[in-house]
Amino acid sequence: VDQKMPSLTGAELVAEMRKRGVAGKGGVAGKVIVLSAHVSSAIRETYDELQVHAILTKPFDLTELRSAVEAVVA
Repeated sequence: VDQKMPSLTGAELVAEMRKRGVAGKGGVAGKVIVLSAHVSSAIRETYDELQVHAILTKPFDLTELRSAVEAVVA
């Protein structure tokens, strides 16, 4: 999920997904990785409350992305 999208923020999308049961707490489908160029402490706190698995700051390297994805599917 990208933090900055045209019609809503990544946090709004994750909250809506959780509300609709699309990204529940269990299984791979419940895990979310956020991508953002700018991550403030307030944004990080919001994602912590939404139980987001990882937040990667752009530009991120392939190793960092691979590690986050491997942790999600493990």
